[in-house]
Amino acid sequence: MNMKAKSSIILFLTLVLGIFIGILIDRTLAHQSFEKRIAKYRARGTFSHMFERIIEPDKENIDPEQHQKIKTILEKYSEKIYRHGRKSRQEMSAIMDSLRMELDPILTAKQKARLQHRFERLRRKPFGRPMRMQDKPYNKRPDKPPY
Repeated sequence: MNMKAKSSIILFLTLVLGIFIGILIDRTLAHQSFEKRIAKYRARGTFSHMFERIIEPDKENIDPEQHQKIKTILEKYSEKIYRHGRKSRQEMSAIMDSLRMELDPILTAKQKARLQHRFERLRRKPFGRPMRMQDKPYNKRPDKPPY
């Protein structure tokens, strides 16, 4: 085999090896990024904080009694969701439905609309835009209730 053929083979194998290593690194980084996002939702207290931001009991000048009831209910379900974080999706759905039924009698119409809108978004796309993006002007649509 002449020198030109050997050089071509070595160059081709180096290229293939580089592509393979690049694919492995990309998959590893993507998996780690996904795990970090999931871990953020699994942390204790994240659930209740997230739902308090959705319901916004302080923004509507709601009485402290309602705020305390909401907080108590969210903390109770936050602990359940934390314990059952690795369970099946159906069980999580049942817990979320129970949460909605228990919160429903004490929420205002606006709070219910925000909560309903969030549940619909979670069903379509569980890991959509982060919550900090919700206040951007391009996220405000007149045909959808605010969240």
